[in-house]
Amino acid sequence: MKAFTENRTKTYERVSTQKEVYGNLLLIFNKDYNKENLAEWIRIHKEMISKRKPGIIKTTKKRKVTVFQLNQEEEIIVKEFRKFNLLIRKTPLFCSKPIKAWLNANLYFSLLNGPSVPIALVIEKKFGVFSLRSYVIYRSASGFIKLNQYVQSLSSLRKEEQREFLKSLAAFLHTLRQLGLQHKDLKAGNLLVKEHENRWSFLLVDYEDLEVRPWDLKFVVKFLQQMWNSLKALSLDSSLTYGFLKFLMKPFMAKERKRLIKALKDRKNINADNKGMLR
Repeated sequence: MKAFTENRTKTYERVSTQKEVYGNLLLIFNKDYNKENLAEWIRIHKEMISKRKPGIIKTTKKRKVTVFQLNQEEEIIVKEFRKFNLLIRKTPLFCSKPIKAWLNANLYFSLLNGPSVPIALVIEKKFGVFSLRSYVIYRSASGFIKLNQYVQSLSSLRKEEQREFLKSLAAFLHTLRQLGLQHKDLKAGNLLVKEHENRWSFLLVDYEDLEVRPWDLKFVVKFLQQMWNSLKALSLDSSLTYGFLKFLMKPFMAKERKRLIKALKDRKNINADNKGMLR
């Protein structure tokens, strides 16, 4: 936890060098962008939500996410957090959700140089030192869809292509493991995928749920169970589901695999026939 705090503090110091007030907005943003563009993207986001335009990814009382085209190859993603938050301090020890999302997104990008680039943290100032709405803005390559949507089309791929896709997904997840990046809700619905010629790109969502810590047995079992449940819920072919799990467990040492398989077999919602396929 100490290393995680240090990493996030260093990231905060690196990415928060440009801070400006623009109207009622406190902007902390990448120096390659200007405040007028950021304010305009917030305006577009609000208009999409109020008029229920296409491009709304998620809308709840606490979270609202929109995506709209920046150019032919890139999109802007705006994630809105609705909650009272104390404004940013110089070195936040206990971060609110939007600040966590902003810092973790920058940490993730610096480690993986991924296709999603964090642009800005925007805090809408209201009620003195409190804020009701905060926004994290990203620039992302176009064409990403949720993993749980993509896997439904796997049947249209040849068996060898299916295997290569599952191996690519497993390799991405093991990269997260090697970097010590834990996601609290690592399931098919929180992963995005983009298909290229002979390869795939993957992307995490909900950076506020990301933490830097080793993948211990408890987390790996929980993660495998989440992936298991989300893939099985899509009625994915059993051979693909189990093949994917085997790809995931392959890099683990033999002793670790035995412990994982035993822990999975103890889960109540894996029936006897399925347990046999894990051997």
